[in-house]
Amino acid sequence: MSSERDQTEDIPTPAFEPADHVITPQTVILQYLALALQKMASATEEFRGKTSMTVSATAAAGVALQELRLAEAALTEKKASYRAHPDIATREAWLAARGRVRQAHDALGTAVMAEVRAKDELDKAIRDWKLAQSLLISLGDIIDVVNERLT
Repeated sequence: MSSERDQTEDIPTPAFEPADHVITPQTVILQYLALALQKMASATEEFRGKTSMTVSATAAAGVALQELRLAEAALTEKKASYRAHPDIATREAWLAARGRVRQAHDALGTAVMAEVRAKDELDKAIRDWKLAQSLLISLGDIIDVVNERLT
């Protein structure tokens, strides 16, 4: 018995008017419509936030890619310099450039993973928004049926 109660507690129910008011099908539908509109507004706001986060993550990945390209170009230059003049200073410059390439590669990997996570969260926000939209459409259909039966 308590497991049934636990399952039904997860389902949101609208707040009804005080007991002295008559509860009609229209008032019940309006209460659910208000909940659906709140869900739609929340889903829309979540979508906006996740879109912004995804754009930022994509931009950061682009910057990291550009930094990697610059580090690789510097590495190529330092390697050519070392081959032309194999001394300790040019070798150290070449090794330092290799280290910068590794760091830039790691930064790019981190940025790409953040972008993937942001896109996953955006996809979830889109699914939530579509669910809220479906709920509103279904409530609209219910309102039409109730209005037909009442007239």
